[in-house]
Amino acid sequence: MGHFDKSDRRLLYALSLRPEATAVELDREARLSPDQVRYRLGKYQSDGRIFMVLGLIPLERLGAEHYYLRLRLRSASVTQMQALTAYLAAQESVTWIARLQGMYDLGFSLRCFSRIELRDFIDALLENYSSLILERSFNLYAGLEYLGFEFLTAKRKRTLRTSKRVDGEPKGTLDAVDYVILEMFAKNGRVSNADIARELEKYEQVPSLSREAVAYRVQQLRKENWLAGSWVILNPAMCDHLYCKVCIRVETPSGDVLEKFLNDCREDTRVIFLFRLIGEWDYEIDLLVDSMEEASLFVMEMTERNPRIMRDYSISLVSSLEKSDYSQTVRRIARNKGLLP
Repeated sequence: MGHFDKSDRRLLYALSLRPEATAVELDREARLSPDQVRYRLGKYQSDGRIFMVLGLIPLERLGAEHYYLRLRLRSASVTQMQALTAYLAAQESVTWIARLQGMYDLGFSLRCFSRIELRDFIDALLENYSSLILERSFNLYAGLEYLGFEFLTAKRKRTLRTSKRVDGEPKGTLDAVDYVILEMFAKNGRVSNADIARELEKYEQVPSLSREAVAYRVQQLRKENWLAGSWVILNPAMCDHLYCKVCIRVETPSGDVLEKFLNDCREDTRVIFLFRLIGEWDYEIDLLVDSMEEASLFVMEMTERNPRIMRDYSISLVSSLEKSDYSQTVRRIARNKGLLP
């Protein structure tokens, strides 16, 4: 497990607020020199404590529906689990895979452009692995809110300035240059303007741009809500905190009572993501905690403070990440529009 000292915690918190920030921009809040920031960030990447930094892109607005599936397996062997994970990782539409502990053994995200594509994926999965799958849970993601790693600072209550929502309505239309930029941010939320400019030179059908022109394009994508920032993904297998997913059903789908519950979640520094779901569950709350007992305590605290909200819940521990990459989805969208090969 990778240990975080106080400087690590300050730096990771600052990075979680502004993942795209330079070392010079991060040094003040982290209380480290720019050289120390660069060294530590490089170390986190090399030792695996940071799994990835990805851009926040509203792909649903481009027709890529986002589904979350969890599988409970029938006493799977190591070989069977590896085969199933490899099968899912090879699918272009699968963008995230995690090993789970709790009611389910495996969770993954799926990006589909039609019900036919979704049906064909499920049919193929069951055709190949129905004997291994005992139970499955299926939900549609309908909203995402990223809140950052203030938990690492030992604070228990956060200011809502850290919240980044990915459910706003983007403006304008995208051209081939925009799709190349978004694809690169989907691979690396800290990609530089120079790297983007070099990537654009590889495409005959896409005009080359200077670093300054790329910076303007990125600024416009942010302004028009096509790029809502970035988020840091810690590797749960390499960090000294537990990453838990709490799925809940609520008594009421709207109103002041629900909004108070959601605000209580937003203010709790253990919460790093809030997902709105449609399907078996209504919300997913992603937590950073010190123990599974603390995850259960979070649920009890929220129930005590909001007694008329929670109907049922399920807690899963994310024990390892196997994949987190939706750049292929961005490329599929651009390819379907005839903008990129």
